Amino acid sequence: MDEADLFWIIGLLHGRMPQLAPKVRCAIDLALVDMAWRAFVRDAGARDDDGLDQASRPHDDVLRTTDPRAGAVAAFLASKAGPLQSAAKTIQLARGASGRRFSPEERAMLESARAALTTARVSLRSGPPHNRLLAAVRSLRTDWRFICPPPGRGPEAGGAWAVNLALLTMTSPAPVPGIVSRAIFRDDLELRTAPLIASWSKAAHAVQERVISIGQRLQSADQRMADVPVNSRAHDLAVPLAAIGALHRSSIKRGWQLSDAGVTLVMRKLADLGIALQDRNGTISWHHSPQVQSEMPTSNSDREIVLSDLADAVALADKVLAKVARSRD
Repeated sequence: MDEADLFWIIGLLHGRMPQLAPKVRCAIDLALVDMAWRAFVRDAGARDDDGLDQASRPHDDVLRTTDPRAGAVAAFLASKAGPLQSAAKTIQLARGASGRRFSPEERAMLESARAALTTARVSLRSGPPHNRLLAAVRSLRTDWRFICPPPGRGPEAGGAWAVNLALLTMTSPAPVPGIVSRAIFRDDLELRTAPLIASWSKAAHAVQERVISIGQRLQSADQRMADVPVNSRAHDLAVPLAAIGALHRSSIKRGWQLSDAGVTLVMRKLADLGIALQDRNGTISWHHSPQVQSEMPTSNSDREIVLSDLADAVALADKVLAKVARSRD
């Protein structure tokens, strides 16, 4: 059932993502870079901030985090001719000079991961080739740099982070961040197909949910900005705002080439339309007002049909995963 669920989700993403409007796809790609950053923190471990409470640390998104490693993630994706290169360049520009780059040792791990995927002939342009990905992981598990010890037995993070970033540089109509879980590289666990399929299914399901959320946000924004001129920068800013949920004024100025006055004008327009709010620290957040519908409006437009199909797939995946969970209890 897990394998069928994975093929269903990936099939929907591969078939529907290219049909989305360019503006929607641009927003999704920005969100996927953000998800790649979150997967990196999951795999490589949270940064040690000298005892600072982890719950209070601003690891919320790739543009607002204080972790300098976000710069390395964005720079790596921007340097490779993969499906997220353009979005990563925008994120890198919006971040400015903040962050760092991967060390020579980390770059070597990324190249080893890319080489293993190439040798195993992993391809993400069709159905999920889990057997080939399994072969790539099996070869990397012979490399001590990629091995992860059991929880509590060592601080090493292993190499899941490198494999997941390398996968995002491969040609795919629907990139999925975080396919390989850290547990797959644990030296106390046998490498099996089921955990790999389960982690891939979870990652693909998260992408679907993010796609649906972004689609709903942009539909709401389009309805409210129906009378706003199409060349207004308010339309441009709605895309990253829908993708990431919150942007800082400095990020907007750098990434979307707006002056201070321009940011202020756009912000006023979005606030008047009930799309965004700004706090005292200069953070502009998507405004979840009661007027925004939680259900997608019925329409015969191609974009809304695509999003409706994705929503149906999420609902079906929930049922399948729940059935699998009950069968294991």
